[in-house]
Amino acid sequence: MNLHLDIYVPVIASVIVHEIAHGYAAYALGDPTAKEMGRLTLNPVAHMRAFGTVVLPLGLLMLTGGKFMFGWAKPMPVQDHRLGTPDRDIAIVCVSGPAANIVLALLCWMAVKSMDAIGIGLIVRHWLVTGVMINCFLAAFNLIPVRPLDGWNILHYLRHRG
Repeated sequence: MNLHLDIYVPVIASVIVHEIAHGYAAYALGDPTAKEMGRLTLNPVAHMRAFGTVVLPLGLLMLTGGKFMFGWAKPMPVQDHRLGTPDRDIAIVCVSGPAANIVLALLCWMAVKSMDAIGIGLIVRHWLVTGVMINCFLAAFNLIPVRPLDGWNILHYLRHRG
């Protein structure tokens, strides 16, 4: 049975970048909570939830023969009362995660094109191609306007600004 565990690496990296983007955006807008909690790090342990990041994704990969995986990371802590303009700033913080995924997808795509030009790195190329797909999916999925996804807060801001 091929579990496709090789997709786990780009998935975890993409989810971590998404969450770190939220934390850095909040920090730039006045909320140092994530920094104070040591969450502005690429160390995956700081972002993992036992069930959502390890048990469920790996279990689904095993149950589906590597065809399906779903999970989540620990949400980035943001305290809106520490932001300068809370409603607007929360929307910016929420946009930052999907925006980071779009940037990461573009970087992965450019790296794949560069590797194709020089013809090296099969596993790295596979991770990068997977990274393009995963990051496009994560950006689109997180923009769905349903709680607790980022799209909910973005839509809430757009509907109530005034």
